[in-house]
Amino acid sequence: MKTNAKVIYASELILAVYLIWLKLNMGNVSNLLKNITALIVFSILMIILLAFFGIEKDKNYLKGSSARIVITGLMVFFLITYALGIILGFRRGFLYHDLFSFIKNIAFVLVITVEIEIIRYIVAKKCFQNEKLLVVFTVLSSIYNVFMEMNMGVLTTSEDKFIFLSTIIFPIMASEALCSFMTYKTGMLSSLIYKLVINLYIYILPIVPDLGDYIYSVANILLPFILYNTLNKMIIKYDKEKQQLKKINRVVFVTPLVVLFIILVILVSGIFNHKLIAVASNSMVPMYSRGDAVIYEKVNVESLEVGDILAFKKDDIIVTHRIVKIWKRGDQYFFTTKGDNNNGNDSYMPKEADVLGRVRLSFKYIGYPTVLINEFFGKE
Repeated sequence: MKTNAKVIYASELILAVYLIWLKLNMGNVSNLLKNITALIVFSILMIILLAFFGIEKDKNYLKGSSARIVITGLMVFFLITYALGIILGFRRGFLYHDLFSFIKNIAFVLVITVEIEIIRYIVAKKCFQNEKLLVVFTVLSSIYNVFMEMNMGVLTTSEDKFIFLSTIIFPIMASEALCSFMTYKTGMLSSLIYKLVINLYIYILPIVPDLGDYIYSVANILLPFILYNTLNKMIIKYDKEKQQLKKINRVVFVTPLVVLFIILVILVSGIFNHKLIAVASNSMVPMYSRGDAVIYEKVNVESLEVGDILAFKKDDIIVTHRIVKIWKRGDQYFFTTKGDNNNGNDSYMPKEADVLGRVRLSFKYIGYPTVLINEFFGKE
């Protein structure tokens, strides 16, 4: 292994050890301590890499065009999101009681952002066609940003976990991947502009659009995707040798993933009349099994019949069992349910207020990620 690669791997190992420490002490570390330790670690890493390699002048001939595309994309992004804010509403940005607090918070974000982008630039320049070095740094920087965004609360419900994935993890992964792509292909300038604007605007602007979790998630994944596509087209124009590979990557792989994610957001959020949930047990075998996913339709309880598969809430858990009896007491409907694979009826009898809907479709295996996430976070 070349000496340069060893130095970069050693630096990434230091960052990985810091992230492990941060994870193990997450519940005991204040935001101030997280900020201070992060500043120290990234300063050390930057100094190490600068001492070994220095920093080359960014001579990439695409850096000016790339920066203009990023600036234009960010302007369009803010125009659209603030236009949506007129419809959906706004919320206050960060409020500061004095100039010192404002400068302190802005300075931390500014310094850390610049340090990370300098480190990314050095890694991208020194990877010697060994792109794994840059991939490892991208993964580690994504984990760092996720940890810095995490609250100390516990994610208890599937919806909480999905919101965390869609509004924190996915946008951060998309943003970090875009920055590594831009740095590797067009230099540091466009990546630095993008990260500074995205990281700082919420601290500077007095109001920001209140788009809600799902629209926010889609917007912050689409922005990196659109910038990637636009920059990729520009690179292909100037780099004929990679034209076929880029077209296949853009059309065949990336676009369907974005479309699929948007569809999943709509189904899991239940914005419309149907909602997608994961099955966590085998109580309805052979109809569907643990790890499958089902879609239930929101219906009027009067339309339910014996034999329908009912989706209902029991405490904080969603159960999907078959109706074996319906009766009415006063103005309230009650249901007796049973899992097809269970020996007897359920002891809990859902009432009208517990009913979520009627199960319409099931899909094999695609609910496993949600089930595994629930188990990872310790949900019983």
